[in-house]
Amino acid sequence: MRGDLAVRCACGALRGRALDVHPGATNRVACHCRGCRAYAAHMQREAELFDAHGGMDVFQISPAALVFDDGLEHLGCLRMTPKGALRWHARCCGTPIAGGLDRRGVPFASLHPVCIDRAALSAPLDDYIGPVRVRVNGRFPRREVRALKAGLGALLPMIVRYGAMCLKWIIRGDHRRSPFFDRETARPIVEPTVVGIPPGFE
Repeated sequence: MRGDLAVRCACGALRGRALDVHPGATNRVACHCRGCRAYAAHMQREAELFDAHGGMDVFQISPAALVFDDGLEHLGCLRMTPKGALRWHARCCGTPIAGGLDRRGVPFASLHPVCIDRAALSAPLDDYIGPVRVRVNGRFPRREVRALKAGLGALLPMIVRYGAMCLKWIIRGDHRRSPFFDRETARPIVEPTVVGIPPGFE
C-alpha cells in the first residue's frame, strides 16, 4: 500500500502530510534506549509511544516527504541531553511528532505513528509503513532475540537499507527541504530545550 498519510496533533492545531509513504520508502524501528523511555515519560505518553515489547515505535522517512499545512507555530522541540536527538512535538497538546538529528546533513525524520490520523487511512497503518525491521538498544532473553529482531541478524540489513535510502535522499537534496530546519541557516526552526534524563532510566 502507498499513499499520503495525514499528520495531525491530538487537538488538530498542527496538521500536515507524509507524502507517498509505502514500505519500500520507510524504515520502521523500535528503540528501547533510555532517551526514548525518558522522553515518553516526560511527555506522559508511554502507553501511546511504546509497543507491546516496550520499544518506541517510529518509522523513518525522507524529511522532504513531510510537509506541514497548518499550525507550524505550535511546533516545539526538546532534547533529553545536550547532544541528544531532536524530538519534535506539538506544544498545543503535547503530541509527539518526530525525531531526528540536530543537523540536516543526515536526512531522515522518524515519525511517531501516534501523529498519524488513522481515521483518514484507507487501510491499516502497517500496510503503509511495513513491519518493525529491528529493535535497538534493548536487552532481551537470548531465546527471544531472533524472534524480536533484536540481534545483529536484523540490525545489519537495516543499516544497509537505511544507508542506501539516506544516500538517495542526500543525492536528491532532500536534506535541504526538511520542515524542521531553516533552508538558509541550516539551523532548527525552533531552538531545542534540554530537558535532562532523570534517575531511573539507566
